[in-house]
Amino acid sequence: MLLLKGSRIESTADISKLLLDNNRQNDTLWSQITTVIQNESLPIADRQDANQTLTTDWIKWNRADEDVPFAGRYQISVQQQGNQLALVVKSLGLQQQEKMVTSNIEIQHYNRAMLNKLIEGLDKIHSNSNNAQNTDKIGRLEVQAARDDSALPRLIVRAPYAIVWQRLPPALAKIGMTVTKRDRQQGNIAVTYHPINSHDWDALGAQDPKLK
Repeated sequence: MLLLKGSRIESTADISKLLLDNNRQNDTLWSQITTVIQNESLPIADRQDANQTLTTDWIKWNRADEDVPFAGRYQISVQQQGNQLALVVKSLGLQQQEKMVTSNIEIQHYNRAMLNKLIEGLDKIHSNSNNAQNTDKIGRLEVQAARDDSALPRLIVRAPYAIVWQRLPPALAKIGMTVTKRDRQQGNIAVTYHPINSHDWDALGAQDPKLK
């Protein structure tokens, strides 16, 4: 499960919590959560902004290893817990083929899946905010050629991770690489490669590395 900086997870059978520092970034946590829910087009049955609580309608979970999907309803809230903020996801029911599921393992699994979906959305909001701030401060990036311990070539970019992650896809596109999959947490990128011609390399001020 993805974790945000300074956060930790607590879980029981039907409740999953994300505990966050009560800092400036999280002052608008409820507003951020409702934005994530809207961006994900999750169905809402009831919403009470004054209490920072909402109830979802049935949300379908599709998994490749399941022929018949599960569907769950959740109460999502932001609460004060000591000197921290708690994003709380409580299961209000899990069903499969319109039959209620009572397995604590399944209930907890999909409860954490709901929490993880919210965390991923929060991470995206925070990343976009940080990227916007850093982009204003950072212009051209310093790049150095080097080799790793096995003598394979590598490029060292002297810039914050978020900026490099943001700028890498368009940079790769210029040399014929199209990003097909990215994992920001692991730092992994999958690409497809279509060689560009020598004139394109000349325009970039680089020699054709003869990639295959």
